[in-house]
Amino acid sequence: MRIMTHPEGSPAEYRRLDSLAKAGITLLVPPLLLLSNLYLLISPAFMNFQYALGLPPAERFTTEERVYWAKATLEYLRPGRDVSYLAAMEDEQGAIYTQRELSHMVDVKVLVDRTFLAHAVLLVLALISAVYLWGQPLGRLGLARALSGGSSLTIALFGLLGLFVAVAFTIFFDAFHRVFFVGDTWIFRITDTLIQLFPPAFWYNAAVAWAVLTMAEAAVIWLLTRMWVRGMRVREEA
Repeated sequence: MRIMTHPEGSPAEYRRLDSLAKAGITLLVPPLLLLSNLYLLISPAFMNFQYALGLPPAERFTTEERVYWAKATLEYLRPGRDVSYLAAMEDEQGAIYTQRELSHMVDVKVLVDRTFLAHAVLLVLALISAVYLWGQPLGRLGLARALSGGSSLTIALFGLLGLFVAVAFTIFFDAFHRVFFVGDTWIFRITDTLIQLFPPAFWYNAAVAWAVLTMAEAAVIWLLTRMWVRGMRVREEA
């Protein structure tokens, strides 16, 4: 593949393209890290971690049953599953999910599918910008600085968001659902399976873990890119 380059003293349009690519990477780092971690949060491993922390007991299920049905529910979010997969779930007390819960889970899957699609699109845009900068004079320095700036932005944004979640989780939780779901379709009784399997404590832990993990990854990127910039300067001065 031939990478487009331009000489020193490039025309204004090339400088604008360079600036656009760097700004794009900086702005794409926060959502890319956040959405990448969603794959971890809906994994069986994270489910085991959550229940190992200790969640409030459920009336209908034992801990082992909760883990089993929670993992089975997460499987529904994988490609190739439809709501009939959840509707077929039963135990000795009958159907695991009510029709209202099934309707909500359809909405959840639509949201998750769209989120994964958005993640893929953003990743492609970031890779295009990175490849472009890699082939430009001083482009690698610009790429490193863009990644460093994006990681700093990520730490600032999710530091504030994490603090808000920690002190006002109920407000955050309600606001999130009112933005992404219609009416009160996301509100359930404490005896409903979705609350029995995924109580508010589950979502609090998940939100905090999501923010902390995203900031930790951003900190690693910041450190690595600062070392990268320092190394390039040393080589230039040698």
